Amino acid sequence: MDEKLLELARKGDVSAQVTLAEAFLKEGNLEEAYKWAKEASKQDSDQAELMLGYFYHHGLKVEQDLNKAKEWYKKAADQDNALACVNLGLLFEKEEKYEDAIYWFIKASDLGYADAQYIVGTYFEKGETVEQDYEIAFNLYYQAAKQGQIAALSTLGRHYYSGTILVQDFKKAVEFLKEAAKKDDIESMRLLGQCYLNGQGVEENSEQFAYWTKKAADQGDATPQAILGTCLLRGFKVKQDNDLAFELLNKAPEQGFPPAMEAVAYCYEHGLGVTQNAVAAELWYNKAKESKE
Repeated sequence: MDEKLLELARKGDVSAQVTLAEAFLKEGNLEEAYKWAKEASKQDSDQAELMLGYFYHHGLKVEQDLNKAKEWYKKAADQDNALACVNLGLLFEKEEKYEDAIYWFIKASDLGYADAQYIVGTYFEKGETVEQDYEIAFNLYYQAAKQGQIAALSTLGRHYYSGTILVQDFKKAVEFLKEAAKKDDIESMRLLGQCYLNGQGVEENSEQFAYWTKKAADQGDATPQAILGTCLLRGFKVKQDNDLAFELLNKAPEQGFPPAMEAVAYCYEHGLGVTQNAVAAELWYNKAKESKE
């Protein structure tokens, strides 16, 4: 550790103390991290108070104590530490004290914290604890999305795609879905793939459809695995590839997805991408039937 930084911290420099606490926490040295956070908290450092709340919240170095966690988070939140506000809100939410939770979420949102803007947006969209107000909800989603908040980007993209609340606009859907997909949001990847498949908001592009659907499938999601696997099996919009089709389809049934089970059964029945096996085919057809019941 930097000796000059240590010397400053020992002399009571609060900025140095916080920097040390953060560095030790990153290294996994909880004892030193707690020590310097505690020292910095004596000078009312909101960042140190946030860290102490985190220690008690997760039982790091100290015994887990959610009441003490709330006390430290509140000290930091009262100094407009947005993350402390969010953490405090999450603790109240877990206790089902939703009015207390939304109070702190709104404070963090007003401080411009993107995650809080998204959370408060969901409260207003669903009308939970607060009166339902789509205008407020989507205004908050937009604010969060401008900061690159993934859930907000995905939510806006999905709503523009479905047209259930917002006026359906595939071009805007693609705009938001693409940004969320670049940040590895699975649902956004899948929907973006569908946009390229169907030419919704973009020109139809089978390569982009395959690219984004495969990315979503690689994250372990059954729906894109089944979609792309079926397309590859049939040669629909993409070049037929029975081996890759079976590989993808064979992953989806693990998540209890009946259409994929039926597709796997079909592959075994006809020897597509796998050695023909009537027994295995019957087994998968039966599994698909049972999962629907």
